[in-house]
Amino acid sequence: MTPAVTLLADAGEGAGLGHVARCSAIAAALRARGVTASCLALGGEAPAVDGVAWTPAGALADVEPRHGHAVLVDSYRTGVGDVEAFAARHAVAVLHDQGEPPAGARLVIAVGGAPEVVAAPCRVVAGLAYAPLRAPFWDVPPRIVRDAVARV
Repeated sequence: MTPAVTLLADAGEGAGLGHVARCSAIAAALRARGVTASCLALGGEAPAVDGVAWTPAGALADVEPRHGHAVLVDSYRTGVGDVEAFAARHAVAVLHDQGEPPAGARLVIAVGGAPEVVAAPCRVVAGLAYAPLRAPFWDVPPRIVRDAVARV
């Protein structure tokens, strides 16, 4: 069976494109590794980002991922209680930057590494090494950074 993930991200008015952009980067990376990635835009329509098409979806409570899919949730608008209820029914990972992460999440991805997130009672990956970068940034050779900045 091919591994499969459903990505859920805030979209539409008031959400900007940040959630959709970082989840599109994750979807592209998953697909490059042979994982089926379905993308649902919570709360509105979302344009295709980097060739990743998004399907409009309502609220998290209205979503039913395909059978066998793990789920990644990237939402500031969805309440923690709603994510916890969803996590009770599905294998959920969350992109979470601040505050207590939802109980029941199997994985928390925290780019910022806030102390309350890092201390979560589940598996946590934290720090800039886990920032979801778009494909043009993959395999970029490391640069040598000098002690003092001379030019930007």
